[in-house]
Amino acid sequence: MKKAFGAIARDRKPLTPNARLVLLWMALTALDNDAKPVYFAVRESTAIALGRMLHDPVDIDDPRHAEISRERDSVFRMVQRALSELVDRGYIKRRKRGQKWQHAEYELTLPSVVVDEQSVHPENEQAVHPEANESFARAVLTVHPKEPRGTTEEPRGGETAPSEASHVSPVENAKHTEEAA
Repeated sequence: MKKAFGAIARDRKPLTPNARLVLLWMALTALDNDAKPVYFAVRESTAIALGRMLHDPVDIDDPRHAEISRERDSVFRMVQRALSELVDRGYIKRRKRGQKWQHAEYELTLPSVVVDEQSVHPENEQAVHPEANESFARAVLTVHPKEPRGTTEEPRGGETAPSEASHVSPVENAKHTEEAA
């Protein structure tokens, strides 16, 4: 799984969102005890990676047959496009094509993307003390409590600010009620 994230992060040309989701799903569920992890699952399982739960196939006599078939075909095309992109870009390699009653198998190759030369030549680099990095990280990561903004009314023009006790508390209100009675 870590290798998949690394390959995605290093790639200069990003994968489409569906291809990225399928690759991460494959890396998560692949048999990775082998030298090269192998993924094999039915298309319905791969569709879950795209957030799509599919209905089971229904008989032709079912009134919902056309609707369910269209939905399944649409999702299977999404899966196929994502898999084709991953094969074309070298993230996976097809070991066996899926056929009726057999699963397709894919080997996760996860290419190591060649990174361009450094933008700063080593002779121009400046040495930074490790403690400076720690203090910078503390300064950046420090979360200050938020102060309320815009919650109080500002006086306009010649108006005066409302008094601090603009509302009568229940105790004072009770005194006024007794006096009135």
